[in-house]
Amino acid sequence: MASFYYNLKGVGDVLLVKVQYGKTATHHKDFDKFSVVYHNEDVIAYNFFKISQIEEIKENGVIYNISDSLLNYVNEELAKNNFEEISEIEGKKFKVGKVISCEDIEGTHLHLCQVDIKDEVLQIVCGAKNVCKDALVVVAMIGCLMKDSTLIKEGTLKGYKSYGMLCSKRELGIPCEEVRGLYLLDDTYTIGQDFIA
Repeated sequence: MASFYYNLKGVGDVLLVKVQYGKTATHHKDFDKFSVVYHNEDVIAYNFFKISQIEEIKENGVIYNISDSLLNYVNEELAKNNFEEISEIEGKKFKVGKVISCEDIEGTHLHLCQVDIKDEVLQIVCGAKNVCKDALVVVAMIGCLMKDSTLIKEGTLKGYKSYGMLCSKRELGIPCEEVRGLYLLDDTYTIGQDFIA
């Protein structure tokens, strides 16, 4: 599953396409319009140069809604050079959820929460002090790529499985005061709707 990044000021006019996570780069190989980043023999990313000549990108950081024309350009260049085309794209997977139960995990600051996102109920371990039963919250689903490039995965904390993360404003990239804790939503939001930060 691929993720797309762009940061004109920080990196330059380069579209980064990440296709593997958790591996460090060992070397790269340059082609005409892009380079391939490897971890040993595995392709982990592609860097497409002078991308603004193809399409203007207004996002800074993760691009959650890659255009069809830009994806077609990437795939055409990959195919020309005998690389596998990108079919699965990492999307923004934030949902509005309701905490239907919240129990303290003994001996820790953590809470074991059951969170209703309409289509299913997720068990999520959360350390926020302000998490509570009936709170409407933003849920980062498994597979969600956060603003800081952290990929949300299934995890285990203190022996309890956790299937996502409950989010603060800071984690969502929303400007906020120096107040810690979850971003608690009001009743203008509905359970299961997509949340756009």
